[in-house]
Amino acid sequence: MKTFAKYQELRKSDKAILIKTHVEETAQEETFWLPLSKIELKGNSLSVDSEFWTDKLKEFQNPPEEESVVVESSAYDKGDKATKLIVEVLFNENAQKLFVWIPNSKIIDLEVGKDEEENKLYKVTVPKWAWESSYKDAISRQLDFWNKDEEKYFHKDFKLLSKVS
Repeated sequence: MKTFAKYQELRKSDKAILIKTHVEETAQEETFWLPLSKIELKGNSLSVDSEFWTDKLKEFQNPPEEESVVVESSAYDKGDKATKLIVEVLFNENAQKLFVWIPNSKIIDLEVGKDEEENKLYKVTVPKWAWESSYKDAISRQLDFWNKDEEKYFHKDFKLLSKVS
């Protein structure tokens, strides 16, 4: 069993706990989830199943590469915490612009170029999960506005026209 005498509990669900602690093996402070089925809480200490901990250490030493996407946007407006991108969607048979907010901490890379009409084109690289979450949130905000009186539009009514690769 690996035991942590000092750790900070950041979140807890009915199946797992998110902790922040100094990990001797990596000589760094790490934040990670632990399944409740693999730990024991005794007083102020937390013990982790040995086999599970060995696998977790391998994950720290060789983190899985996060899948990312490149989003083409006609605007890039960086704010304090998030960046506004403008993507084009097809909605009700009309092309429309949709604001998508991406947390600044999730932007991996930015390339500035030009489109066919010599307008600025921003190619923003973000983790795939961050893009999917932000895009879904942007559509939900639009649906909340358009469906305020009656629910007549849905997520499936939107088709992304901007290039995401």
